[in-house]
Amino acid sequence: MKTKNLLLALLIASGSFVTIKAAPSLSLYNDNLKPITGYYKIYGGASVSDSFILKRDSTLSSVDFIALTEPGSTLESVDWEITSKPFGGQTFAKGIADNLGSVLVTKNDGLQSPFTYETSESFNLNTLLPKGTYYLQLGNAIDLANNVVSVNSNTQKDGPVAWGESTGKSVAFSEYQQNITLLKGGNAFDIKGFAGKFVIATPGAPAPPLTACLAFAAVLVLQALKSRKRA
Repeated sequence: MKTKNLLLALLIASGSFVTIKAAPSLSLYNDNLKPITGYYKIYGGASVSDSFILKRDSTLSSVDFIALTEPGSTLESVDWEITSKPFGGQTFAKGIADNLGSVLVTKNDGLQSPFTYETSESFNLNTLLPKGTYYLQLGNAIDLANNVVSVNSNTQKDGPVAWGESTGKSVAFSEYQQNITLLKGGNAFDIKGFAGKFVIATPGAPAPPLTACLAFAAVLVLQALKSRKRA
């Protein structure tokens, strides 16, 4: 046993130990991606903020949601925020998701034109949050497939894009021209990540510093020496 401890210490110190693979992300909050029963606009100055609950301290890694667009259109980007209150409070993270990888899910003839095409959208983030209730906000959705980029003014026209309404239990609000309205239903989204207080190793990240490896090796050596003295 003593020899094994010493060998383990040397392996760690030399950096020739095993590589630990990161665990796959899990669904931290799912507000039902199916079925889509309606929609709320997230373009033209309109935004939507929807609640989600984290039961444990968690690291959020990605967000999936269902967007509704015109036939053949492509969602190019969307502004997103995670806040403590709908359209206010503390902002924990925000950004512009512009590499969504839109995937056509189905054509929904039960919805009013032009929002008849359901597309599955996804963007990545890296946000550590304690357990509690938060709000995911989407707005300023840009759809370049059916809108023209003005060469003279160098501006982009947004929409038409909507966030699909689901049968989930979240509480959603919409905002338009500074007027906030409580919506009748929540939206289709799934927040993925890792639950618990721990550090997530990023694939391709550099190895731990040599000092940390040597420190851990020293602990193992001391334990082995103590065991030898008792013997």
